[in-house]
Amino acid sequence: MVLILPLLYFIDFLVPLINHPDLLFESPVGVIIAIGIFAPLIEEFIFRYFLSYKRFYDNFISRNNWRKRFRWIVYSSTLIFGLIHLENYMNDSWIFYSVALIIVLPQIIIGFILAYIRVRLGFRYSIFYHALWNLSILTFGVTATYLMNPVIEYKKNNIELKVDCTPFRDRYIDKFDIDKQQDTIYNIDIKQFPLQVIVDSIYGKGVYHVNDQFLNIQLKSEAGIHKDEFLKIMDEEFTIIDKVTLK
Repeated sequence: MVLILPLLYFIDFLVPLINHPDLLFESPVGVIIAIGIFAPLIEEFIFRYFLSYKRFYDNFISRNNWRKRFRWIVYSSTLIFGLIHLENYMNDSWIFYSVALIIVLPQIIIGFILAYIRVRLGFRYSIFYHALWNLSILTFGVTATYLMNPVIEYKKNNIELKVDCTPFRDRYIDKFDIDKQQDTIYNIDIKQFPLQVIVDSIYGKGVYHVNDQFLNIQLKSEAGIHKDEFLKIMDEEFTIIDKVTLK
């Protein structure tokens, strides 16, 4: 990851990567079940369960031929496992696909590790390791989200703006209040709402795509702030790009 992350950041600089909105989970229980249980079970069953030679394989391929071709079977399944994770992104440009292998390189590497564990130790161990890996990444992401707050603390030109991120959403405390007239915003009081919903409400649905996450936003400005200036401030910390750029 130390070697790969700089490459991913460089790719994100060339072509901003937009995560699929379906990856946004409101409940911590929901994300643990999806990422820590269902994803490892389903992906291990599809991509690695068959890597151990079964008796009924004799109807299609001999054990000797299986051994001769085994490395290519592992290479193929691992490559497909990596490429399938391109579905995590909404990008659809030639630049995106030209660097696709680098984007999914972390998944390809972990795919080889999981294949080794599956063959050497067994199917249950590959599921366990896969779940442990996913939950470790989730824990790192949640911890980083809390540590980076406030993401934006802006006080300038009679404008007070504070933005916090939250990894999950509590609907009991959510709030959505935007006071604006035409293109000028005077007040925002938002708690626990997705960035995409916020951007759509100000600029229109489908104009911009974002790397979605739940935000708390407090904005006060007696003179008001133009919506384009607000977007410029937000864009310094969040990935917000127009729809055309993704193509």
